[in-house]
Amino acid sequence: MVGLVGVIHSLGLNMFQVRFDFIRAITGTLLFIAGSFVSLEAAAASRIADALFAQFLYRPHLQRMTVTRATSSILSISQRRLRHRRDRARAIP
Repeated sequence: MVGLVGVIHSLGLNMFQVRFDFIRAITGTLLFIAGSFVSLEAAAASRIADALFAQFLYRPHLQRMTVTRATSSILSISQRRLRHRRDRARAIP
């Protein structure tokens, strides 16, 4: 019975993912079509907008799966980078 519950749970997560991917695909296509009517640059900008929309759409679920917060990973990477630069500057005579 546990196996059946796992399969049903997996199907629920798959439908969740399908719904998100469908929303992203429709939004990205509509943005690209609208940008194509304007100019080549607008079409390229629509792809960037699509990537930003995907980031906005998936971020809460990625945070839930990885047990992180929105700013924690960005801040820790920035702090490590600054520490690395500072240490390299001190090492140069």
